[in-house]
Amino acid sequence: MDVGRHPLIEVVTNAEVIGCEGDPGDFRVQIRAHPRYVDIDACVACGMCVETCPQIGGNEFDMGFKARKAIYRPFPQSVPSAYVIDPDSCLNFLRHLTDKQIRSMEKIKAAKMKRQPDVTLPHLPCGHCTDTCDVGAIDFDQVARDFEVDAGSILVAIGFKEFDARKLGQYGYGRFPNVVTSLELERMLNASGVTDGHVVRPSDMETPKNIVFIQCVGARGDGGRPYCSRFCCMNAVKDSMLIRQHDPEVEDITILYTDLRAFGKGFDDFVARSIEEQSAHYTRGRPAKIEHRPEDDTLVIHVEDTIEHVQKQIPADLVVLSVAAAPNDGAIELAKILDIETDRYGFVSPRDPAVSAVETVRDGIYVCGSAIGPQVIPDAVAQASAAAARAQLFLAGSRIDDVAEKPEPLDLSGPPRVGVLVCSCGANIGGILDVDDLSDYALTLPGVVAAEPSMFACAETGQEQLVDMIREHRLNRLVVASCTPRTHEPVFRDACAMTGFNPYLLDMVNIRDQCSWVHANEPVLAQEKAKDLIRMSVARSRKLEELYEGEVPMCRQALVIGGGIAGIQAATDLAEQGFPVVLVEKGDALGGRLLAPNLRYLYPNRRPAVEILERKVGRLLKSDARVLLNAEVEEITGFVGNFDVKLKGAVEEDLKVGVIILAFGASLHDPGDEFGYGTMPNVITSEELEKNFHANDDEVLIDGRKPTSASFILCVGSREAEGFTGCSRYCCPTAIKQAIHLNSLGIDTTIFYRDIRTVSAGAEEMYREARGNGVLFVRIPPGEKPEVIGKQKVEALQCYDELLGQKLEVETDLVILSVGMRPRQPETDQFHLILKASLGLDGFFLERHPELAPVETAVEGVFLAGTVQGPKDIVDSVAQASATAAKAAVLLAFDSVRIEPTVSVVDEIKCRACGTCVDVCPYSAADLVEIDGEMHVARINASLCKGCGVCAAWCPSSAIDARHFTDQQVIAMIDTAFAEETR
Repeated sequence: MDVGRHPLIEVVTNAEVIGCEGDPGDFRVQIRAHPRYVDIDACVACGMCVETCPQIGGNEFDMGFKARKAIYRPFPQSVPSAYVIDPDSCLNFLRHLTDKQIRSMEKIKAAKMKRQPDVTLPHLPCGHCTDTCDVGAIDFDQVARDFEVDAGSILVAIGFKEFDARKLGQYGYGRFPNVVTSLELERMLNASGVTDGHVVRPSDMETPKNIVFIQCVGARGDGGRPYCSRFCCMNAVKDSMLIRQHDPEVEDITILYTDLRAFGKGFDDFVARSIEEQSAHYTRGRPAKIEHRPEDDTLVIHVEDTIEHVQKQIPADLVVLSVAAAPNDGAIELAKILDIETDRYGFVSPRDPAVSAVETVRDGIYVCGSAIGPQVIPDAVAQASAAAARAQLFLAGSRIDDVAEKPEPLDLSGPPRVGVLVCSCGANIGGILDVDDLSDYALTLPGVVAAEPSMFACAETGQEQLVDMIREHRLNRLVVASCTPRTHEPVFRDACAMTGFNPYLLDMVNIRDQCSWVHANEPVLAQEKAKDLIRMSVARSRKLEELYEGEVPMCRQALVIGGGIAGIQAATDLAEQGFPVVLVEKGDALGGRLLAPNLRYLYPNRRPAVEILERKVGRLLKSDARVLLNAEVEEITGFVGNFDVKLKGAVEEDLKVGVIILAFGASLHDPGDEFGYGTMPNVITSEELEKNFHANDDEVLIDGRKPTSASFILCVGSREAEGFTGCSRYCCPTAIKQAIHLNSLGIDTTIFYRDIRTVSAGAEEMYREARGNGVLFVRIPPGEKPEVIGKQKVEALQCYDELLGQKLEVETDLVILSVGMRPRQPETDQFHLILKASLGLDGFFLERHPELAPVETAVEGVFLAGTVQGPKDIVDSVAQASATAAKAAVLLAFDSVRIEPTVSVVDEIKCRACGTCVDVCPYSAADLVEIDGEMHVARINASLCKGCGVCAAWCPSSAIDARHFTDQQVIAMIDTAFAEETR
């Protein structure tokens, strides 16, 4: 929705690229916009045409579960919100008529022309939509339009499509009615879908009692695709939990898996929660076939449980196929047009898969998201920002500082005139609450002059409804009863601001999370609670005041802390855009773990790390970034746009910067004396093995001798019940890369693992190569660890093999511990304290939003690059680094930075300078200042204040008000909540 409102973004839908010429910085792209037969500028999305259209077709958005008309809107929140006509369904396109019907139509047309020879009337077999549309938006004369766009850079973000499960006959998809794909299940679970958020069997629309998820359908060797689709495991876990919430009558859910790939930040904890809540039973095994019982349309899944070592026949009312991601239609043809490459599956190929995910083989053309291969949302968002940062390198001189003129402010004076918009949010709210009744109730409240229901208040049509209400009823206060303001309040504020309505005269009440969701089993009480919340919100809105954003000067210089691969990339991307950058590295060289002898080769293509590092450092040094080695940050004060930084070490200097990027990396887990590390000479870590390769020219020597056998132990310091519970992400592919090399040296190699998580590009293929080369993989049970056999040195490892169902003893001359990542100390604690940037439960820095803002912190102007945010490999670290550069550039592009007005303010007459606010402020925004010689008062720096209100709550003199949450506003809510006459 934001993209549709942005003044610098032109959205061209129903279009395709048909040609591309030119060079980086001067591309000429030919585009063909296909006709939609509806004028998007004229269409007001009233829906009258849909009501009169007689022709019905399958609804692609609802996966065919729901019908649509020949004229339709693709989905409720589509951008643009205008309708479109499907020529394959519409009767007005003669290809739907028989020859006899066409001859009949021609006779009718000739007869009309004979009666009115001077008037040329268009004749349509069906003209219902044309007759109904009052604004003349229907245009059947539209034809395809070719035009050319001049572009400095091109970003390819064409996504993916579902693998066609019909190609795998053993699962019965397309033959058995109660076998559905994961995307079809999503449409059921969606509150706006055909089943209103409830899971049903397509055969009889009844709630299934037993549901079975089958993972890796069309992935990891199934259907000829060896890669992992990354998102499927967690999607199945999420869906199982949602089913339990939506349909408690479902009795049993089983997830059939090979490896649980919970590799992202917080993913393992999410799986643990699922197991604790028993949302699903997890069975390791890939089904041989699905049997259909036609008498009741039930299914039986034939599978071997590879943990319990038994053949099972699992009954199911519904089977969900977690299908793989496949390249989108036309991806290969588009690649040919753009002169870039695709891999053997049809995804766009990166220039160097060992380092960067977003650079194609052609300069100026970048790729992001699932166009390059399956992605999860946080990685896709980071890659999108990374691609944007790289694209800016070819847009020199094209930056636009002032994007739009602000509308004339409306006159909002006079007594409160409150408007209330109550959102149905499909069935999220409307499925439990009576939205019409809530609107009628709102009209009875003091000061309310208008109240209306809305299907989707956050959609473009809902925003237009909001604007129309303001203008028609001359509103000066607004209440939107919908979902959480945490994500949607900016949407409604923007809509208000675009009309000249002060956005701080808007209040939101969360009747979704706080009523319909949590009280779904008690709709009557939920309705009463929603009325209470709306009444309280209206009372508060009447006390709202107009607020205005402030501005502070922006120092257009960036500070990057850390000189590893992430810091190098972030500094380079910013400097090449023309922004002054200072990179501070406490060591005496750049490179971090890429610096010899820490890392020898990179996966998946065994590129020498030193070669990559030399190229990256060379580019950095050419970029005019200022690099300070043997220097450390001692102190940081100030706020976004005006950070004051004090350096110590080889360079003692005070810097002024506008933004800060934290990129000092992570540490590796210290195994202590675990598995004999530190006491037995043939037990080393994965990093020490890389150093051994360096020291011995790709050979490995332990006490001067080449081992004949080696064993890896994965998840050392990761996925621990006590300590770090998450996955360190890089360990599996690193161990496999090292095992392949040891195997090539004639060393028998074994890997002890819990789940193999080869989710990065090319890693699954590398895993298959290792197995094909004879590397032995031993799956260890949860909660168990291999036992070291030997006294002076390790002679063997003993462990129960889950897949063989017996205890193994593997002789080994060398044990390699694949150690996980840990937050780097003392740097993490240091910057947590001086910047007030939050840490997560895992000890790494906490991003502002895990999916929408993965590189931003809650502290404005402070960004996270690489492993300071959590464990990840080099490719993802580089993508995050470029993403921070893109986000930082948004701030650095302007001479000033906007300051939110929802901050605390001090009444200096009431203040007695007790200093309580200084002590309790978590953002160091409050301070005591001297006035009139001897007097002191508290003052709050609006640039640092986050409006949390802690100071206002603690102030013993009531001298502090939290703007937009004043005492008067809060008391008004409390009074109306407990007023007897209103209940």
